[in-house]
Amino acid sequence: MDQSNSSCVISQISSRFNESLSLSNFEYSMDHKRRGKCVIFRHDHFDEVEDCHREMNKHPENENDVHSLRACFGLLGFEVIVHNDLKEKEIRSTLKAVSEEDHSDEDCLILCFITIKQEHFLSAKDGKFEIESLSEYFNAKKCPSLAGKPKMCFIQAFPVLYDASIEFDNEVDTPFFEFKGLNFKTSMCPDFFFSYSRVSYMQTLAKNMYEFGSKLSILDVFLKINHDVALELGPSDEDEEGAFVTIFFTLSRRLILKPKN
Repeated sequence: MDQSNSSCVISQISSRFNESLSLSNFEYSMDHKRRGKCVIFRHDHFDEVEDCHREMNKHPENENDVHSLRACFGLLGFEVIVHNDLKEKEIRSTLKAVSEEDHSDEDCLILCFITIKQEHFLSAKDGKFEIESLSEYFNAKKCPSLAGKPKMCFIQAFPVLYDASIEFDNEVDTPFFEFKGLNFKTSMCPDFFFSYSRVSYMQTLAKNMYEFGSKLSILDVFLKINHDVALELGPSDEDEEGAFVTIFFTLSRRLILKPKN
């Protein structure tokens, strides 16, 4: 192919790309009657954490996190619902109930989890909850009224803390910070956005989502969130993960929570 033909092909591709960018379907629609639900799961009490460690695993700032999330997403038009200290079966039944609702008139869905994690699992009040389970409730088959719409899940899960002065049986391994990651299946259903951190970031999320969520795409907002979290908490020599928020997504369009009319 000579240079003139190459230039012609590139020009055609560029023209088609620019045309596609101008189409409204490059962004998720925010034109439904209602914004949608924001369901917050807050956990402060854990049956599986031994009595001698429970005080260390209390996070008083969780209450401020919930207030910030409620205010932010309420102002962005969401119906905010808060659940406190649900058991594993109660979390599942709540997610199932939400998935079975009719979301036809809603733009999107938000799930927030404030908890701790043990191994590669989130912690409910009475046990562990698999992160992979979250998307199963909201695939196109089980929740058709949210098919093609964005589902956001924001997770703040502190690692379990142990008192190093307490002796255990030799069989028990009790590092101060254990099991740093969460498992995400690559077969996650479409139109999902996950964020996860083992450091406190919910108030930073709320501040930035309120300020920029209706103007910038969620990916740009999370660049700002990560910037702010890193500045606030700084690097840690003891924690190789540092102060970051990890994101994972299967979005296929820009996600901007544009103001409702």
